[in-house]
Amino acid sequence: SAQDVAKIISSMCLTHASLSESSINLPTPSSFWPQGADPGGKGKDGQNGGSGSENSTWKPEIFVQALKEVVPGLNWKDVCLALDHQEFLIKDRPGLSLLLSIVKMGVQSSGLGQHFPVECVYQR
Repeated sequence: SAQDVAKIISSMCLTHASLSESSINLPTPSSFWPQGADPGGKGKDGQNGGSGSENSTWKPEIFVQALKEVVPGLNWKDVCLALDHQEFLIKDRPGLSLLLSIVKMGVQSSGLGQHFPVECVYQR
């Protein structure tokens, strides 16, 4: 539902800075191969094998694409309205940037236009 998506977005905006810390216990693809046997990379020096900072932030385009596939009829204006809940907090600029990116991509993917739905912000 729109309320669930809004709460997920809120959590993403709050945890963007500590994402790498919160995923420490999660298995990574490199944990399945012994040392030095990285089939996807070109060696231990990290070239073409990915960088540590690559996985340290949310990817809004992937999140929006996944939502589009799982919930194709999602109303993004309802999601924006549902962001008005008690746990909603944006604590820094990167969190705000992530929020705006997700909403803008979501609105564009649903065919509602190219702009942030400002009318949802000025609802009250």
